[in-house]
Amino acid sequence: MKHLTAIALALTSTLASTAWAQLYDKATPARTAQAEENIADDTTVTAKDKQMFGLSWFGSDPENPRPLLQAPAEVRSENGVCKATVHIRKQVVQAGDQTLNTSCFNGRYTGPTLRFRAGDTLELNVINDGEYNTNIHFHGMQVSPDDYGDSVFTIIPMGHEYTYRIKIPEYQQPGIYWYHAHSHQTSQRQVMQGVTGTIIVEGALDRYPALKDVKEHIVVLHDYQKGLSGEVVLGIQISWPTYRLVNDQKFPDIEIKPGEVQFLRIANESTNIYYNLDFGGEKFWVVGVDGNPTVQMTEATRWALGAGARVEVMVRFDKPGRYKLHTSEIRTGPNGDGYSAENLLTMVCMGDPVANPIALPQTPVGPCPLDDLSKVTPDVTRTIVFSETANDFRINNRYFDGTRIDQLVRYGDNEKWIVRNSSDELH
Repeated sequence: MKHLTAIALALTSTLASTAWAQLYDKATPARTAQAEENIADDTTVTAKDKQMFGLSWFGSDPENPRPLLQAPAEVRSENGVCKATVHIRKQVVQAGDQTLNTSCFNGRYTGPTLRFRAGDTLELNVINDGEYNTNIHFHGMQVSPDDYGDSVFTIIPMGHEYTYRIKIPEYQQPGIYWYHAHSHQTSQRQVMQGVTGTIIVEGALDRYPALKDVKEHIVVLHDYQKGLSGEVVLGIQISWPTYRLVNDQKFPDIEIKPGEVQFLRIANESTNIYYNLDFGGEKFWVVGVDGNPTVQMTEATRWALGAGARVEVMVRFDKPGRYKLHTSEIRTGPNGDGYSAENLLTMVCMGDPVANPIALPQTPVGPCPLDDLSKVTPDVTRTIVFSETANDFRINNRYFDGTRIDQLVRYGDNEKWIVRNSSDELH
């Protein structure tokens, strides 16, 4: 399992650096004017619609100070056990600057963060009083798929509850993960309704002793499309504008002193949307990608974040000012989806400079926790091909069937997977 982590990290880095470099699509005045013209010509979009939908095309980050970023609710492991309960129930919740009538965890659009270490046990009790049969997937975790574990075939019927009991392996990499509904045919709407939460496996900065006391922020990117009924729309349209949030908030602020280093743990807990993140050209330093530690700190000024992806970064600004975390306008390919640009949050750099600023990048201490597989001879090589038809997505030209086994993998083998995307959009 540890070996597959290294392969996944290599694939993530390669695909992100090539596909996104080709498909990044910067906004132009002509395109912006065309979008405004399209909106003006669309008689179905009224002023009331704009207010209700909260569509990103109709707003921007105001310059006046905004509320400070609030962390999601949190449950920490005690004596090696992380015990939490999430109750899915339909109710009216605050979701940004507007309300949403939705089925989500514990009355909050952004679910609780679960924090534990490798080797601990997770006990998650799920009470389902929502609108669908459901289950929970522990995204990115290298845990057992057996019953009471991360089995996508588990079903929690409406009006029932179920307790997941999962032993976290000692080799689980520290970093940010997430958990969410994964019931086939309904997971898209359930995730957009708020049946999601964040997981932190502690220890991501253990290799950087100088950073052990820096401030940490969980940054959950989430979005929804709201219908006139006040609920998440039934017919989700992927390329339509969405109401984007950070931790249940719209355009929150994070305060930081000049020269101070802070740790942002960013998770895209959305059903579809892609982000192309930047701080207006300011540098940041990546220490983790999708729960995998980087070999060393990686300097960047822009980072691509697909649906379900995560990135952990160190930030520092040396001059006072308002530094906006921004996503650019992008398309995911000729037959893909399009997403408008938007400011997401603002780092407000103010006050007296820190007395002893921490230098970035820092050099990690100790060996890299990921194995170098570049010289390993694989026991098996497989080719995986992503494709699409007008009606469905396929792998090796086969539509998903939960009763069929597509790949048999022998425990302990080193495998090389060649993944090819033959479609005209990112996957």
